[in-house]
Amino acid sequence: MDMPNPSLVNTVAGLNRFVNLPVKLTKRLSLEELFAIVLNESVELTNCDGATLYMPEGDSLTFQHMITRSKKWELTRSTGASELKPVPMEKKFVCAYAAMSGKPINIMDVYEAREYDFAGTYQYDQMNSYRTKSMLVAPMMTEESGLCGVIQLINAMDEDGNIVPFVTKHVQIMMAIGALAALKMDDMKLRGEL
Repeated sequence: MDMPNPSLVNTVAGLNRFVNLPVKLTKRLSLEELFAIVLNESVELTNCDGATLYMPEGDSLTFQHMITRSKKWELTRSTGASELKPVPMEKKFVCAYAAMSGKPINIMDVYEAREYDFAGTYQYDQMNSYRTKSMLVAPMMTEESGLCGVIQLINAMDEDGNIVPFVTKHVQIMMAIGALAALKMDDMKLRGEL
């Protein structure tokens, strides 16, 4: 189901932004800088409110970086994200399922979805006077190295700021961004920067 897409993906500015992303990623970056670029570009290109990036560690996914535009929040590993509970690598958790399956997951309303356990999302919403509705989860991976991480986007918005579902183009752009980020992480590993 595709509806009118207010995001930058359908605009010349969005195309230019997306085309310039690989150029940004060719620079020497710390892992934190890489995550900030990936999340900020993802949020801008899909016109959503927030994004979280997870990395696999053992049998779980750990929080690395999170931004929420409406709350003006940015949380990184060095500013407290490491205190957030890891997500067990179990199919009942949407981020873990995206990581294990290698497939993107697009949810119209997490409060109506029954396929996954959203207890953590509900708790986050309650603690922060927030309402998560639409969600898009995309793995960061390459064929060679496999899974490098997971990007979770929340609350796509239309031109008037109303929360709407993510559309097919958002899924495609996020799979591309995930692959670009994974390639950059592979390069950083080869250089001994990770």
